[in-house]
Amino acid sequence: MTNGETLFVVAFTMVLLLGPFALMIYFLLKHSKETNSIFSTPRTFQTSVFDYFFSLDIIFGAYLAVMGTLIFSSLIRTTISAFTVHHWWVYVTFFTVIGIMIGGSFYILYLSFNYWKHTRNVILSFEPETKTIFIQTPSKEYIIREHDIKKVEVFTNDNYKMPFCYYRLNFTSGEELILTSKTKGVLWIFEYFNKIPREEIIKRFPIIR
Repeated sequence: MTNGETLFVVAFTMVLLLGPFALMIYFLLKHSKETNSIFSTPRTFQTSVFDYFFSLDIIFGAYLAVMGTLIFSSLIRTTISAFTVHHWWVYVTFFTVIGIMIGGSFYILYLSFNYWKHTRNVILSFEPETKTIFIQTPSKEYIIREHDIKKVEVFTNDNYKMPFCYYRLNFTSGEELILTSKTKGVLWIFEYFNKIPREEIIKRFPIIR
């Protein structure tokens, strides 16, 4: 191995090892900065089509679908005679991997498209001077202060690897509003109004009906 190749391997290994930590620090600093600004400066959030469909989870779901399809396609092109009877476990292993990939892809992409229907064209605006949140949906605009929310129900799959959840805001007026975890700025609602009662409901497949 040449010096150049050795340097490349070392650099690549360092990126793999330190990259996640660097990203974690970046997002923590970004979170801290946004938390400070949300209480002092009016902010508006809207989830664009690009931001939503080019998020890491959807890219990962698409990657699983493509890889699962390619592996399956390669496998069915391989004739049974290519393996002896003693290699049956190869097929079992491959089909297990394919099943996990396709299943994971379906889970991520189905829920992502389901959540998009409740995320698109939703605008969250924070007004720190009056501590008011304006939520504009395709059908209605909500003007919210802390005493307007009776309870928040959090429907979550409780899975840190593939997290999906949505929030049902129950208002004192009797109205309800559903916001997804994919809505940009949604978590700041709970930073703004941190005394709202919350009820967590775990669902393995938290689809919005």
